[in-house]
Amino acid sequence: MNDIRHLLSVDFEEHFQLVTSGRGVPERHWDRFPSRIVDNTERVLRLLDRHDTKATFFVGDWVAERYGALIADIALEGHEIACRLSPSRRRAGLAFADPSLHAVQFKRRLESVAGRAVHGCRIDRPARAVPSGVGSGASPFRYECRPGPALGPLRVTTRAASDGTPVQLGMPSLRIAGQDVPLVGGESLRHVPGALENRLLAGWARSRAPHHFTFKLWELDPDLARLAVLSSVQRLICYRNHHLFEERFARLLERAAFSPVRAHLGLAEEKVARTAPLAPVSAPPAEPEVPGVPVSIIVPCFNEEAGLSYLANVFSALDAELGRRHRLSFVLVDDGSTDRTRQEMQRLFGHDGRYRIVRHEMNRGIAAAILTGIGAAKDDIVVTMDSDCSYDPARIEDMLALLAPDVALVTASPYHADAGVEGVPGWRIFVSRGASSLYRMVLRTQLATYTSCFRVYRKRALEGLILHHEGFIGVAEMLARLDMAGGRIAEYPVVLEARVLGRSKLRLFRTIVGHLRLLGAIFATRLRDRRRAGAIALTKEEG
Repeated sequence: MNDIRHLLSVDFEEHFQLVTSGRGVPERHWDRFPSRIVDNTERVLRLLDRHDTKATFFVGDWVAERYGALIADIALEGHEIACRLSPSRRRAGLAFADPSLHAVQFKRRLESVAGRAVHGCRIDRPARAVPSGVGSGASPFRYECRPGPALGPLRVTTRAASDGTPVQLGMPSLRIAGQDVPLVGGESLRHVPGALENRLLAGWARSRAPHHFTFKLWELDPDLARLAVLSSVQRLICYRNHHLFEERFARLLERAAFSPVRAHLGLAEEKVARTAPLAPVSAPPAEPEVPGVPVSIIVPCFNEEAGLSYLANVFSALDAELGRRHRLSFVLVDDGSTDRTRQEMQRLFGHDGRYRIVRHEMNRGIAAAILTGIGAAKDDIVVTMDSDCSYDPARIEDMLALLAPDVALVTASPYHADAGVEGVPGWRIFVSRGASSLYRMVLRTQLATYTSCFRVYRKRALEGLILHHEGFIGVAEMLARLDMAGGRIAEYPVVLEARVLGRSKLRLFRTIVGHLRLLGAIFATRLRDRRRAGAIALTKEEG
């Protein structure tokens, strides 16, 4: 190891904050995920302490608002705290219109949390290049790090400050599948073939010029959940060889010396008064209102072990709001899962008497699981929803309002003129829209969507119902049978979003064939009923 100290920085974020090329979990859903940031922070601090290494932690405003005490602890360990500015949050209207004003306010808030002066920031690549100095006004920072094209050596490129502008630190990267992949960061360390790892580490040790190694906090998470909203290429970049990262990173720390960005620039650690609360101030719980009708919520699950913690947070939010006006109970149906879905259900919900867990010994299909759940529900009004929450459960209350006394079913409708879809694969939209067009031709009730699982039923309207299709097709069959029995069906426009965790169980060819068979059966039944009605009418005339 020579005397060169390389730069080391950490993107201090949760795994679900990752956004690449417009793909990612919408920020409004981030609070649904179980947090991993505390465990991951403890893991990285232990690793850095074991190698007597300090780093720069780039902190975004969403994390700063929620984990003040954790940020203060990191600063007390001697690590540098710096700002991470995300143009995507500015575009979402979550910060000031002037980026400079946002930067000033965020810098002050982060300093009041960390108790240390904040010298620099990292700027994520925006849709259009952000000029030096962050925005139209003077920058409050001494340095700025930003990704850029790798046009030369991979060492740190520094553009000296002039006229009060901050020092510019380039981070050599490639733009792949809409994301900046650092050429000397966590992704490169994970993706390098094992046979070349020693050569890579030796290169760090021999280098006579400093490089900047940056990685994401969640790359050290041994229980990392993969985001389904990313493309296959993006998932490959983000998750390939994830299990190797901690071991390889530890070997890198043994072979090369690292320091925070401020040390590289000769900036001192400056203490400031800590004035911000270290934990978010929670509003007092709202007083419960007069309870309305009791409602049972049915969720079929098949191999959803990874997503049940997410679902538990959704239920908590639903109970805090809808539960103030309705007495809620929940039925979770394990449809013959082969993973640890049942054990996770017991761990998360088994202690709460409002939850009932039902199990199929073998996988029968989503429609069969829904019927089992409805049969186990104790209330006449039942809500069925997907375990991946691809429809926003907050819309349940609006759907309940449409359940008039003469209505048997309210169905969510993403293909309604006032609704929409976000991030859903085109083939799935094609199949659902096409099937709905055909069902509209053979059923009495004219709807925009016939295939949604997100519904509100009157339980008594389903008494005696026997399905011929127990899988995805059975969901459309349930609606069709209610329609053919003369039941009134209402439609509620709602947005359908892409699944964020796990994998869809829907199979394209099987689904298309199933819809065609059901449509044929419906058409034959209606034709037979018309002939029978005609024969009865003719008999009456002859009589």
